[in-house]
Amino acid sequence: MGPYFTVISQSYLFFLSFLVGIVVVGINRPKAKNAISKNLVKMMSETVENVRGNKSIRTVILCSLVPGIFCAGADLKERSKMHPSEVGPFVSKARALINEIGTLPVPTIAAIDGVALGGGLEMALACDIRIAGKGGRFFLFFCAIRLK
Repeated sequence: MGPYFTVISQSYLFFLSFLVGIVVVGINRPKAKNAISKNLVKMMSETVENVRGNKSIRTVILCSLVPGIFCAGADLKERSKMHPSEVGPFVSKARALINEIGTLPVPTIAAIDGVALGGGLEMALACDIRIAGKGGRFFLFFCAIRLK
């Protein structure tokens, strides 16, 4: 890969960290259309915490590694399987993640080449700058989801 960057690959996130202080965080959940799951929230929260504590990072770019989709919002399949007592804490952690992205001390850029739905759009809106390709489409909707 050369001396200019380091690649760290995890199941849902991909980090490309340049020596010049730019970190690219790519969401990679192709089967779930990058839906926000408990594990994704955990990994992104850890990433945001690491960015906040690293003074050499000057910019964060948030993007998707899945063609045609930025983020589909909450993982409703996972959520439908949650016990009702798990839903509140999950939603709180997801909201906290969005707030943490929005308060990072470095410029954040959402690179959107695909659909950004619900919480995925909220994640993009939390960034300082949003850049959309021709395929960028945005939908923000609120609905009540009744869980059994």
